[in-house]
Amino acid sequence: MSLLLNRPTTAAVQGVSQTATLECRDRIAKFRSLLQQTVQEAEGADKQTLRLWLVGAASRLAYVDTSRVWRRVACLLPAGGFCSKLSKTCSLQLLQLVCEADPAKVGRLLCSNPKIVRDFFQDHPQHISTWFQSSYVRSISEFKNGAKALAQYALLHRAEMWELLVWQGKHAQAPVAVAAKPHYFSELNVNKTIRNILKHHPEFFASEQFLGSLSDGTVTALDRAYFCQELLELLVDEDADVRNAIRSCIIEQPFKLICHRLLHHLDDASLLNFLNGILGQAYSQRQLHQLASTGVSTPGLPMERALWASQRLQQCLELLVFGCVSWRELNSMSTHVALSFHHPQLQRAFQASHRHQELCYIANALCESSSAPVFWALLSEDARESDSCMYHTLLLGLWAVQTTIFQKMAVPQQQQLQFLTDNSISASISLLAQHALLRPAKRRKSHKHKRRKSHKKQRRSLPEDWTPSSGSAEEEGMSDSDLGIMAIDHDHQMSQSNLLWQIQLASPVHMHVNASTLELPSVLLYNVIVNWLVTLQRSGLAP
Repeated sequence: MSLLLNRPTTAAVQGVSQTATLECRDRIAKFRSLLQQTVQEAEGADKQTLRLWLVGAASRLAYVDTSRVWRRVACLLPAGGFCSKLSKTCSLQLLQLVCEADPAKVGRLLCSNPKIVRDFFQDHPQHISTWFQSSYVRSISEFKNGAKALAQYALLHRAEMWELLVWQGKHAQAPVAVAAKPHYFSELNVNKTIRNILKHHPEFFASEQFLGSLSDGTVTALDRAYFCQELLELLVDEDADVRNAIRSCIIEQPFKLICHRLLHHLDDASLLNFLNGILGQAYSQRQLHQLASTGVSTPGLPMERALWASQRLQQCLELLVFGCVSWRELNSMSTHVALSFHHPQLQRAFQASHRHQELCYIANALCESSSAPVFWALLSEDARESDSCMYHTLLLGLWAVQTTIFQKMAVPQQQQLQFLTDNSISASISLLAQHALLRPAKRRKSHKHKRRKSHKKQRRSLPEDWTPSSGSAEEEGMSDSDLGIMAIDHDHQMSQSNLLWQIQLASPVHMHVNASTLELPSVLLYNVIVNWLVTLQRSGLAP
């Protein structure tokens, strides 16, 4: 068994027959089919869960080129005056995001289209008092929202406006009196006044004063759904300003936010088109090259390196899944995401599956030492077809190695050690920190609460001839917990989760690492993928 599947000499690879290559390809295709069926039939991994895992994995990507994201988003927006149901849903979600993240952008759009706001108050008069009512203080400049615009405009255009103002008091207020005492505006019947203005003087809604009240976009909080729907109509009519507002928001906001807001609404085909190669193949290949070249030396202490290796493995898998491979089906992409980032949740389902034995058989066959020349001949053949095809085969080979690792780590410890030794990995086992096997002893009930409260606690004096008791803590009326001691759990059996593996890797990653049983597969898999990436570069298969 060869975990690394080291590439043999060029002559050995070139000497592989076409028949052997075809047999290996058929075996990998069968393995891929079994993997996909097992994942999709796993308990707790239905189609909806796989979609959630896919969107979640995408939202955790550290760097995504914003221009690429915008190009994918632009494909979901209305075009040519046509708006599909999907385009409408996506556009409304994005406009909602713009309203929440940067309302000033929407405010500027409304300033260019004041009729939207005028019609809003015409059709939804219940919002008039909210926008035009204010806490009327001494200065008009301190009025809020529409109240400030109304007061400034009414005084400036009192010849046309003053008769439209409706007062609640016994008599109307004169412009001179209101100018001197602005708090008189509190006697204004705002609802009737705005209705009069809507009917007799709509120019107010295009005035400099009113547009100034819209500039910060606060008005959209009155009814975001209404304003998003109106902006959508402009977008369908190919309004460049609305489109640019969405574009600038996409560029400015984190990719995680866009994923959570947008991707759950996409159908399978649109989701695949959006996420397929979202990192970019050229960028992903450069990053893989950098990870491979810097992955052979490890920082930190042995206890820290397992986490470091696991994180580097995740980075490699992200680049492969979201950058290097061009997926033809969403099911295939979501399957590889599940295997990459949710394998612990799937492991029990794999073991319970009726396909588990066949999966392990094929994985073992792919990991045989004699399979190395054929595997690398297949990668060379795929590389001539496309980089995507080659990286897809590499991923499937990685899952074969992962399946083999979990199978071999489920056997007795002596066989596990032998398995690692056979793969040139020096390993030893010890228990995790002793406190992992300890548990708090039960505290005995205290009778202190029975003491009368009136009794003051007195300091007891010790006899002059007192010596420490040779009795136990129990004889002294004290429990282990009172003494701060952890009692050993004698019923606890030494299980896999309580083992600490001390691993010495020699090639290609030179490191000494301490890893728990749960961390060990990631450490081994990271060593494998770095070996393969380095070999791809040295053999000229990777760009």
